[in-house]
Amino acid sequence: MEVDKDVLQVALARAITDSFTPEIKEKVIRQAIEHHLFEVDRRHNSGGESPISGAFKNALNDATREMARLVVNDPANTEKIKGAIQRALDEALADVSFIEKLKERLVSGMGRGY
Repeated sequence: MEVDKDVLQVALARAITDSFTPEIKEKVIRQAIEHHLFEVDRRHNSGGESPISGAFKNALNDATREMARLVVNDPANTEKIKGAIQRALDEALADVSFIEKLKERLVSGMGRGY
């Protein structure tokens, strides 16, 4: 009779955990959670941060994006942004060296099949 390796591992894990007292189960679960949240997993491409650090970083990025969206979509700010972009474009297009660089990039891009 051959027993599947995965089935054997599950049965062994179940036998071990069933032998734990409730206090030991709680301690093991708490340690597993702490390890998962706060330890850097070097086997994966985590960027050298723990899951909890990554989660906070992602949440802060989300909040920052939302704040930026609110600022940009405010009608008063939208007009200021449009004015700043227009002034920057006017200055860039009035600069002969900018136009020459732009022309060179466009021509070289066309040569690469873009």
